[in-house]
Amino acid sequence: MLLGEIAMKKVMIPSIRCVSIGDPFAGFASLSGCLNGLAVLLISALLAMPTQAATFVFVDDFQDDTIGSTPAIGSGDIGTSWSDELAPGVAVASNPVLNGNTSSQVLKLNNKGAMDGNLSTGILLDGASLSTDFYIASDAVVNKITMKFRRADGTGPFNLNLKQDGSATGGLAVGDLMGISHYGADVWQNATWSFDYSGTSNFWDVALAFTNLETGATTSDIFSVALDVANSDLFTEVTPRGQGGGSVYVDNIAVSTVPLPAAAWLFISAIAGLAGAKRLSRSKASA
Repeated sequence: MLLGEIAMKKVMIPSIRCVSIGDPFAGFASLSGCLNGLAVLLISALLAMPTQAATFVFVDDFQDDTIGSTPAIGSGDIGTSWSDELAPGVAVASNPVLNGNTSSQVLKLNNKGAMDGNLSTGILLDGASLSTDFYIASDAVVNKITMKFRRADGTGPFNLNLKQDGSATGGLAVGDLMGISHYGADVWQNATWSFDYSGTSNFWDVALAFTNLETGATTSDIFSVALDVANSDLFTEVTPRGQGGGSVYVDNIAVSTVPLPAAAWLFISAIAGLAGAKRLSRSKASA
């Protein structure tokens, strides 16, 4: 499927008939049944709507860059530019280990250096997905890679920290992501993480997965975390940063979004209205 291509879903939509005869109190039962049926109808219609495929707003594999230089957005990449964030920055380098990742060129992150990859357009956190291949060598006591996803003012609620010992954190504001670890040092692997608003207060579902690119082994989990972000905040940059004094690399950085079709909000509003009407006829079961 091409980027941005529309994917159609075929869903059978049921017919609904609402009847209330005889007992005046039977109307409440029939109303409830009718509303249930209408809810099914609306949800089915929502599923039948065209849904937009993931749209990539940043992709870079560093293959067209010059070794020893800072990266640039080339003809095969997606994004607007790379810009300096924190010296000593980053530089394109030869891939030191081809097992699992056969790319000839990758991005080396210097100790405490960072650079901003600017997205082609700002996107919401809800529905955003990020992916990167990474390699952490064991040539220093503590090597670490941080992948930041940030707003235009340089702030962000979640920084994925990948440490040499296999641990992962969501940054100072989030802390350790207990129950999951990556595959440690001296192996190429992939990290993919995405954000979905839970609908409750400031809690977000963060899905995180690691894949060992040498063996194909995978591990994943979903975390419910409180994030300091508004649903309307636009995110405009992905920022890789190195730390520890040793050798750390990233490759194949990608950022995408899966927007909800605009017309879907009409159905969501209608379903919410039906839920309110049902509360008039019977108590709603607690979730």
